[in-house]
Amino acid sequence: MSFFTAEKITKSYDGRTIIRDIDLRVEEGEIVCLLGVSGIGKTTLFNVLSGLEPADSGRVTLDGTDITGRTGVVSYMQQKDLLLPFKTVLQNVCVPLRLQGVGRKEARERVRPYFAQFGLTGCENQYPNQLSGGMRQRAAFLRAYLFSSKMMLLDEPFGALDAITKSQIHSWYLQVMEAVRSSTLFITHDIDEAILLSNRIYILTGAPGEIGLELPVHCSGRRDADFPLTDEFRETKLRILHFIRRSVEGK
Repeated sequence: MSFFTAEKITKSYDGRTIIRDIDLRVEEGEIVCLLGVSGIGKTTLFNVLSGLEPADSGRVTLDGTDITGRTGVVSYMQQKDLLLPFKTVLQNVCVPLRLQGVGRKEARERVRPYFAQFGLTGCENQYPNQLSGGMRQRAAFLRAYLFSSKMMLLDEPFGALDAITKSQIHSWYLQVMEAVRSSTLFITHDIDEAILLSNRIYILTGAPGEIGLELPVHCSGRRDADFPLTDEFRETKLRILHFIRRSVEGK
């Protein structure tokens, strides 16, 4: 059995079906991407997977346990970092532990070792408005990881960053994920980002949104700055582009 699964998830609003019969899986330690154009239902699906919205039908499982409709089981990092402006970075990162009933002193002691691993050393006592966009995303990612290191849902986590910062944060993200090995499902509409960061890609297409293609991403070497120059990367991108073109043309 896969570590995290969604089975036949359907969700409608006001009589309009947004997503239909969504099946997907994430293996333990795997990074999986949900790729699709804006407005196709990716965030709606994440709201269901995280328990924030009830599904019309279907179920969600984590490590063999049915978690359909349950909040607080998987972490969910939304598009905006949602860092609290009146709290320091250290205080923001402690929020998940504090919500779990951990005392202030113990929470700080438990999170401090992660600051070096997540590239945040020296930022502990700064406020969010003192950080660059990339550093804010690192802090938000650490907070999400501490909420639940088992399974993370990331909704376009790098979408608000400029191209240079995004490239830097991609390298950082791959290094961190290699170390922490959290199972992750992330949303993007950036094809290059999907190929660079994930082990498998699901393409959401149609209206209502359905899984149109599941595609493994092969990488014979390291996923570094040179990966986009390889034949593997180029062939995967061409396959995605051809599939999207056929879908748009209705073929």
